[in-house]
Amino acid sequence: MLWTVVPIETTPLVFRVPEGTPGLSQGTQTGGVCTRPVNLLSLFPTLTHLAGLPDKEDNDGQSLVALLEDPSSEWRHASITHLNRPGSYSISTEDWRYIHYEGGDEELYNTSADRYEWQNLAGKPEYAAQLERMRALAPEGFAPYVDPTDSSLPGLVWHSVDAGPFPPSRPDGNLFNVVFINHGADAVELFFVNEQGGLESYGLIDPENNRKSQETQPGAVWLIADQSGNPLGYFTVGDRAARAEIPAQ
Repeated sequence: MLWTVVPIETTPLVFRVPEGTPGLSQGTQTGGVCTRPVNLLSLFPTLTHLAGLPDKEDNDGQSLVALLEDPSSEWRHASITHLNRPGSYSISTEDWRYIHYEGGDEELYNTSADRYEWQNLAGKPEYAAQLERMRALAPEGFAPYVDPTDSSLPGLVWHSVDAGPFPPSRPDGNLFNVVFINHGADAVELFFVNEQGGLESYGLIDPENNRKSQETQPGAVWLIADQSGNPLGYFTVGDRAARAEIPAQ
């Protein structure tokens, strides 16, 4: 089999192009390895190029066919990946990785010497010139942030109290929001179940304004009770933003 490997930051990308392919008639050569920085934006233009189809002018990715043909080809492109907010992104070149956050914080790593990015060099004067070179590769503009719709969020499982006692929280990880939606005709009360199994009230969710966005952590348990304090059921938070739909009682 004929393979060429092109890394996407720390993830290997593997191609096999057979002989006779329109955009690379000789195909790929066995065992070719390339260390140039690329990313997934290059998949579409690479596949259309290989298929002999015309380029799309509005595609931001660079075709990888030149690297598939010769893994040592010159490559002037950095790999840019975007985080979840405008102004938050990372830039990878063959030996360096730069991360910029929305609030202005920066990280700089020499990935050829520090593969696992333990030592942030952004604040060291001797790396100021390299920091400026990476900054110069930054994106020039960002699309505005759009909050995800409730329907696009994964749903948490509702556990009725009838199914058993509610567990304590085991919170661990970064904060994010879970949206609680009350589908009942009466107001319900939201409680955080702490690590000792105690309850901490976070207010009512009434049927008219039936949506409450609550910051939480993975492993947190949120109990729903009626206005008399009788438990109805609970949700256990996973590892990402989600929606918690409280069924009508």
